[in-house]
Amino acid sequence: MEVSLSAEPAAGAAPLTVTFKGRVSGYQAPIEWLLDYRDGSVDNGFVDAFERQHTFSSAGEYEVVLGSHDAVDEKFARVSVSVNAVPAVPSVPWFLAPLGVGAVLLYILLRK
Repeated sequence: MEVSLSAEPAAGAAPLTVTFKGRVSGYQAPIEWLLDYRDGSVDNGFVDAFERQHTFSSAGEYEVVLGSHDAVDEKFARVSVSVNAVPAVPSVPWFLAPLGVGAVLLYILLRK
């Protein structure tokens, strides 16, 4: 039995939606597979080819595992997904951003 797994995209900023494609071949029926996203979520099924989407909401490195077993064997395939944190954007009043230092002085005067 052969098991394969791919992920697209395999890296990006959170929240990251990834499409996983899996295939099981050379098996003796019946088969079952389990896809563990390593973030507390799993999918499972009984077909030899599948496509699933999953959204990772937290930054981190995830080694997603596809496990499959048939009447006589058990195999695994792994793929890594890298989810980056979204950088924080500083909070600036909208009218200050394009105007520069003069706008800062005006802002201070208006607040008094």
